[in-house]
Amino acid sequence: MIDSFQLLDDIFDWCIADEEFCEIIGIDNTLVGNQLLTNQNNKLRREYQTDDVIKSDDVPFISYYFMHSEKAKTNWMVNIGDLYIDIYANTMYKISQISRCFRRILAEHMETMLNYEGQHYSGVNGVYKYRLIYNPLIDGE
Repeated sequence: MIDSFQLLDDIFDWCIADEEFCEIIGIDNTLVGNQLLTNQNNKLRREYQTDDVIKSDDVPFISYYFMHSEKAKTNWMVNIGDLYIDIYANTMYKISQISRCFRRILAEHMETMLNYEGQHYSGVNGVYKYRLIYNPLIDGE
């Protein structure tokens, strides 16, 4: 079992390795070195995004993070985490493309069920936000 930080890193690796995902979200794989890493980190943000850091020029991108986790009731060595995936784009059509692709990637690498999904207010004019919440088991030690 892995901890929450490792899972966030794994999701990053899975996403940047998927050509379809990179194309949909706008990761420019022709870049090299620090430029490529900066582009990838702008499209795959591993933290909660407040409306003051979101710019309409940045979309599309996803933000993914653990809001919290708690001990499983049947095993004190395991935590059940709330893994939030916030998808930002300028159209709901683009969000649906990103969501479908992201769900496929996650399903290829881990067994977890979607717990919640729905549209949220982004706080930025012209930017849509859609949230997915998964509850993966993570190392509780």
